[in-house]
Amino acid sequence: MKKLIFFFSVMLSMTTIKAQEGFQYAVTGNGVDYYYRIENDIMGISKQIWLKYDRPSKKVKTKSGKYVTKGGGFTMAYMEIGCSSKTHQTNNIINYDNNGNPTERDDTPTFSKPIVPGSVIEGVYNAVCRKE
Repeated sequence: MKKLIFFFSVMLSMTTIKAQEGFQYAVTGNGVDYYYRIENDIMGISKQIWLKYDRPSKKVKTKSGKYVTKGGGFTMAYMEIGCSSKTHQTNNIINYDNNGNPTERDDTPTFSKPIVPGSVIEGVYNAVCRKE
């Protein structure tokens, strides 16, 4: 029985790793796994990254009584993490559907914000800047 559980655990891990190919695990928050890929390292002062996370899907009952799946897909955010200043800035966000097609894009950069202790972005900061 232990071998069977171990086998399924390994297979599940391999599936998750394969789905996030090219990205490294950063943190889990609110039941969602966050992955990152460093695009540019500016002398260790800041790093430009792609942050990727899945949007969970859920089954919803329609007025006719049928169940349909809503949501799902994933989000990619291009960000700059200030390793020395402990700040973050989002430059653009792209939402994708379950088939990997872009559904929404926001290219409006945010202002640089401080990293809130205990937040998901602090976990990303710790992983990206290796502060753990």
